[in-house]
Amino acid sequence: MEPRDCDDISQTLAGDREAFGALVTRYHGQIFSYVVARTGDSSIAEDIVQKSFVDTYNRLSSFDIEQSFQAWVQGIAFNHCRNHWRQSRREAQLKCRLLELRRSEQQLGMIESSSSADPKQLGALRECLGTLSEYEQNLVSMRFSQNLSLKSIALQLGRNSEALRQLLFRMRVRLGICIRKRLALQRTHQ
Repeated sequence: MEPRDCDDISQTLAGDREAFGALVTRYHGQIFSYVVARTGDSSIAEDIVQKSFVDTYNRLSSFDIEQSFQAWVQGIAFNHCRNHWRQSRREAQLKCRLLELRRSEQQLGMIESSSSADPKQLGALRECLGTLSEYEQNLVSMRFSQNLSLKSIALQLGRNSEALRQLLFRMRVRLGICIRKRLALQRTHQ
């Protein structure tokens, strides 16, 4: 390790914040380049670099003076990159689920709200509803025919309202897919 790094670390641990500022100034560009190469976005990289240096400061007393300071900070930055990748993946999965839900709800809503609904669509909806279990059909009836809130359904069924919301989400997706498949089959048989 460089002697000036050792001096700045010792001074920082003694309470001199300016000494830590010297470390940040010295390594910011290298850590930023390291992170931007892994994220591909300079604003995200800057956030990660900032978090990394905050963590570095908070954990400085555990730093092994025999190691490379830059490598240690890069390890901290890499962990923040990994957290960012996980969060981005979760957000992408949620966006896909939301898109599928909206598509299914839109299709079901068009069928339900249409006073002159296409008999083929209604038939496909009836057939798809028939593929649901008795419990699921009861749940659909309570929620959409009786217009009960999730909270009241949860109380009646002795279930968690969040679990019911997720079950209804999955059912809507399944119904939307089922309806699209049945309508596509009808078109191919014409």
